[in-house]
Amino acid sequence: MITATGPGNPGYDAIPGAQAAVADVNAAGGVRGHPVKLTVCDTHGNQNQAAACAQQALSTSSILATVGDDDYSGGSPIAGVLGDQMAAIAHKQYTPPDYSGKGVFATDCGGIGISAGMAEWLAKDGSKNMAALVFDNQGGQQVVAFLTSELKVLFPGTKLAPVLIPVTATDMTSYAAQAISKKPDGVLLALPENLTVGSIQQLRAQGYTGRIETPSTVLPSSAIKQLTNVSNLGAVGCYSYSSAGYQSFLAGMKAHEPSASGGDEAVNAWIGVHAFASVMSTSSQPLTRAGVLAAFNAQSALSTDGLTPALNFTKDTSITGFARAFAPTTVNHVVKAGKLADVAPVQFLDILNGKIVG
Repeated sequence: MITATGPGNPGYDAIPGAQAAVADVNAAGGVRGHPVKLTVCDTHGNQNQAAACAQQALSTSSILATVGDDDYSGGSPIAGVLGDQMAAIAHKQYTPPDYSGKGVFATDCGGIGISAGMAEWLAKDGSKNMAALVFDNQGGQQVVAFLTSELKVLFPGTKLAPVLIPVTATDMTSYAAQAISKKPDGVLLALPENLTVGSIQQLRAQGYTGRIETPSTVLPSSAIKQLTNVSNLGAVGCYSYSSAGYQSFLAGMKAHEPSASGGDEAVNAWIGVHAFASVMSTSSQPLTRAGVLAAFNAQSALSTDGLTPALNFTKDTSITGFARAFAPTTVNHVVKAGKLADVAPVQFLDILNGKIVG
């Protein structure tokens, strides 16, 4: 796993999910009788170090694949370095190489997926004039450009007004005011946890009562406890919390990583390890890097036990720039009893066409 490991970074939550899955797999006899070992390479959120980690993986002959890679800094070269030489299973997608790398096998909807999911769920609920609070950097600008074009095609008449926020911002008072001044009937937040909490608090304090959507990854129970008003608040994620797969994940975490916080980052890494074990335990391909790549490229209906619809790695999407978006579906959640739960009945929204998949 190639990831940033410090507290508060996505990879910090993902590592226990991978470790719990490794324990699950090894307790069941490993892969064709071979135990699985997880090695973590810390990127420290540095692009050069991320590239070095990828090179280190390629130069270590015993490493057959990577799982759950997540370099939160953006512009990560991991997928570019690995190329088609090594499978990047459950690789988190943020930048163009993540969506085009021939060895990338995504198991979640990625950064663009979450952003598009928030906008499209708002549109599905009737929002016409949205405000988006995003970072004033390449990633934020990419999100705004993508959402603007997608909404124009999928939900004609829907408008998106960006509120660009410096990456050094800590106080959301003025940015909440900017968003409210645009008179939105829906607000989406593409921000880290602390700024998400601050934005929600300021939006409500300044009188906005409309719909707010956030990523589920930045709204854990600890963040929800800081909010005095959770009405009309949704959180979009990639996974169904009422699925059999999620129950298996919770059981695995309880058995092997009981002190970990869990969350969607851990789920993604957990899926990655189990996908590797499931595919390679039944494939006729050899346990080599080339064998792993071939086996995953042949998977047309990989089951996640309902965490997502079945994954098809055999067919690229037709969306320019997002060829390897193999898990383009999102789930909308609401706050119930201090934590997130699926909106019932469970529905997946395909961000590529704006349609509901039951």
